[in-house]
Amino acid sequence: MKYTIILLLFNQSFLFGQSTFELELNSDGVVLPRIEKSDKMMLSPKEGQVFYNPEEGALMYYDGADWISLKGQVVVNDIDENSYGTVKIGGLKWMTSNLNTTKLNDGTPLTMGAGGSSFQGKGNSKSAGDTPTYWYYNNDSLTHAQSYGALYNFCAVATGNLCPSGWHVPTDADWDNLITSLGGYSIAGGAMKETGFSHWLSPNRDATNSSGFTARGSGSYLGGEFYGLMIGANFWVSDNSSSNNAFFKWLDHTLRSISEETTSNSSSGLSVRCVR
Repeated sequence: MKYTIILLLFNQSFLFGQSTFELELNSDGVVLPRIEKSDKMMLSPKEGQVFYNPEEGALMYYDGADWISLKGQVVVNDIDENSYGTVKIGGLKWMTSNLNTTKLNDGTPLTMGAGGSSFQGKGNSKSAGDTPTYWYYNNDSLTHAQSYGALYNFCAVATGNLCPSGWHVPTDADWDNLITSLGGYSIAGGAMKETGFSHWLSPNRDATNSSGFTARGSGSYLGGEFYGLMIGANFWVSDNSSSNNAFFKWLDHTLRSISEETTSNSSSGLSVRCVR
């Protein structure tokens, strides 16, 4: 015998019309409520709440602080409703893909840059005339956004509101914690890089992704040109010790190491990973 309970959930006058809220019981078990991620963000969940998210293909439950998938990941959504898996490394939670938001977490739109433009202020500051800006590699979001995320200037990082609420662009101490937990600068790159050649050129040296960080060769925007897709990955460091230079971490397809570099380029666009 099959029983179906239809649950209609209201938030004041708003009805979640896009999702299916039903509980089916039959000889095969229970079919849980199915809720899409846009509705999940509107819920005021209670600890232990469970549902199935068809977009993410996972059962989700709320542990009192985060939505957890039964794949073992905290799943985070940005203000554009992009979803990010996470992994715990060195006691910190890191996103497992590059940030892809087009807005700050308060809803303020970022400026979309274009190849060859150079108005985007100093790379490491947020002073008058600087503009928080993002790019997609080769100005092609259809091809590159989902695989590599967006590239951001440091002005966007310096707002302090680029990552989802409760998350932040890593400090140098955050990066050092991750790198030390993976064996140090000379070998940590291999543990961070995605394996294979879908998003890295050969030889993708010593790539094991044993950390689960899943770095991809997302390239950069430097001096008015896009450069290095599948060759390197460059990640902003949110704090810096120089008034003229901003720091970033660098991975390369030919190296197992990770390096720290600086840039004073007025229109540098690099990748962002968020941490908590």
